[in-house]
Amino acid sequence: MKKKIICVIIILLITPVICFSIIKAFNNKINNNDNTDLHNKEVKSSSFINEENKLIYSFPVNKENSAGYEPAKEHEEIRPDAFCISGDNLFIDDTVNNSIIVYDNGVYKKKIELQNNMDAVLIFYDFTNDRLKIVYEDLYREDGTDLYLYMTSVCVSEDNKAEKGKKICKNNKMPINYCFDMDGNLITEYLGEPASLAYIDEMQINRDVLTLGDSISYDLCTTYKNKQDGNIVTEYILKNDLENAGIYAVPENHKDALGRGNIQVTKEGSIYQMAADSAGIKIYQLHEVACGNRNQAAENAFERISGKIN
Repeated sequence: MKKKIICVIIILLITPVICFSIIKAFNNKINNNDNTDLHNKEVKSSSFINEENKLIYSFPVNKENSAGYEPAKEHEEIRPDAFCISGDNLFIDDTVNNSIIVYDNGVYKKKIELQNNMDAVLIFYDFTNDRLKIVYEDLYREDGTDLYLYMTSVCVSEDNKAEKGKKICKNNKMPINYCFDMDGNLITEYLGEPASLAYIDEMQINRDVLTLGDSISYDLCTTYKNKQDGNIVTEYILKNDLENAGIYAVPENHKDALGRGNIQVTKEGSIYQMAADSAGIKIYQLHEVACGNRNQAAENAFERISGKIN
């Protein structure tokens, strides 16, 4: 009888331990699955603007082998300004640490060091020649009249530091707009020339050309609406070509204005967006939507509230 009682007591004592171990193992499995590399994995979330957009990369900030982030205090927020995807290669501008981080299939590979005066604003990877082209601003310019825009390039497999580049200018003037075309050529536009890279169209939509190809362009379309609660900004990416002018994509949630460094369109037509804040860096592949006209794109555009527009 005593043996039976002892056995019962032992069972009662070890059962909670076994249950706890099983629950802990189950939770660890879930957590491990949650932290699996997101590259090429479709992730759907109710927080997505368009549920068919894909989160393909997600990285922390201010960690080892990751980009830095400094919140706005006495200065503007400092975060990655540019990125580029080419096959399994991913390049992210690390403004805080003056470098370009290189990833291979979502895994950290190396850093390319930038000089202290270089603030990368646009990057493009030439896969054929293994060269990363970097458009940067010279932070050490003496005043606003200096020609401070440069372009340099590095061999990704061999170089670990970027050398000083060449000034981007024409008749001693700096371009007012610029972008890479789909082949990696830098397209520039200067004051006094016909506006082709940034203009307001007949529908009063601000058009910033993200990239150009043969008889095709991808434009970032922005409109501003004055409301009592603040200025409402709408944004979407529109594909323009001779055959179909009714393809658009809606960017994912972000709080500040999109720039050419935040959006990339590849030669194959894939559209990517980078969003960076204190929570980390997320890169999305945006879903392209076919529509009958531009009105549908404008109706489904992303909306955010901005500060006062002068």
